[in-house]
Amino acid sequence: MTKHRSEIRASVVIPVFNRGDLLRVVLDGLAKQTLCPDSFEVLVCDDGSTEPLHAVVEEFADRLPYLRHLRQENQGPAAARNLGVANAKSEVVVFLDSDVSPDREFLA
Repeated sequence: MTKHRSEIRASVVIPVFNRGDLLRVVLDGLAKQTLCPDSFEVLVCDDGSTEPLHAVVEEFADRLPYLRHLRQENQGPAAARNLGVANAKSEVVVFLDSDVSPDREFLA
């Protein structure tokens, strides 16, 4: 079942180019949020990575039910953020860089 825009409280946009090891850390931090994982979506905006980031994203599919991997040709982080905003289901968009480890209360 897909949630409607009004049911998802926030869209977390993560622009990333390679750095799968760091992406794993940020996704783990989001999976451990005190806010129910059904309340937010995570958009991994892959800016033409040469690493197989889809494999990292798939590792978290069971812990983050509204996790999506969006991919574009390499255009830079601003374009990757714009890709996330264009695909967000919430009016509240939170940007996280791929090297950030969010506190458990970050989204709450």
